[in-house]
Amino acid sequence: KVPVVSGARIVQSSGPDPKKMTIPPDAMLFDGPPFNLPVYGLNSKVFQVLTDITIGFPAPNGGPGGLGSGDTFMAGGRTGLATVTWCPGQSVTASGNPACTDPGKLPPPTGGSHAGNGFLKYTATGAQFGGPMRGRGAGVADIAFPAAVPAPKAPCDHAATFTGPGGKPCVVIFALATPAGTGVVGGPFGVADTSAGTPEPAPGGLRNAAVNAAGVVLSVTSPGLGTGLTNPATSFGGPWTTGMLEVHQSAAVGSAEIFFMTGHDSRVNGVGTISLVAGGLSERTVSGPNANRGWLNLTVGGNTPGLSSWGIGVLAMLLTGAGVWRARRLAAS
Repeated sequence: KVPVVSGARIVQSSGPDPKKMTIPPDAMLFDGPPFNLPVYGLNSKVFQVLTDITIGFPAPNGGPGGLGSGDTFMAGGRTGLATVTWCPGQSVTASGNPACTDPGKLPPPTGGSHAGNGFLKYTATGAQFGGPMRGRGAGVADIAFPAAVPAPKAPCDHAATFTGPGGKPCVVIFALATPAGTGVVGGPFGVADTSAGTPEPAPGGLRNAAVNAAGVVLSVTSPGLGTGLTNPATSFGGPWTTGMLEVHQSAAVGSAEIFFMTGHDSRVNGVGTISLVAGGLSERTVSGPNANRGWLNLTVGGNTPGLSSWGIGVLAMLLTGAGVWRARRLAAS
């Protein structure tokens, strides 16, 4: 949950509904304490993600190179025809609809071998309200992977005699992930970013450990055993919409990831609630492909009479496994 900054204001156009909305940079900001995400139940190749991520939305100027540089949502702002089925590598224009039939081969990061099959399907409802608006991310995440041969299963404990599915040895290897300066979820169709995925240096990148059934690393031995793991990531995004969205990633580890989301716009003369949704796809060298999604939920109140073009207040922005700030099964790329 990304809270609104005190005093943040959005500007709405005059004229008929749905009113165009302009949101200033960093109107919403999360800079909380580090938190731990157990991941093993969703992806057996990852134990946990310990993350200390800062999220600001929208990013100033929408990001480098002008990609997603707009900070305005409007009717018809979601690019393309009423229905757009988009696969990585395709372009979508105001008059174009790729309608991809191949389920989107994601190019793997350098050194990768996965062939992720993914696509985004946008279906307009009403005014096709939305558009590109990207957030920014900073900080670092430390991802714990099962190591050793055969790979340990959770729960496991290197030090103790263990008769459960983990057995021995219980060895964990760590990789560091730093998010790209600007996220891709919410950007224009085709926007992409790649992160290198830095290994944790020796000796702390590889350790004997105890891990519980959820994948949480309970303890590690000291000193460590060696250098950590490199897990580069490539991520693609799509714009925000109040319409319907499907995010498909059939090649995700464990089981296919398929999400269905719908936004809405209940504002009357610019006052009320509005919810926008956006999707993305990622591919990682070690942990494979996954689907990402984002929600932006706003409650807009009126100002003094005659100034209804000004909206005040944003209640919350939810980014569950979203963006490339925090991916569903891994840290942000």
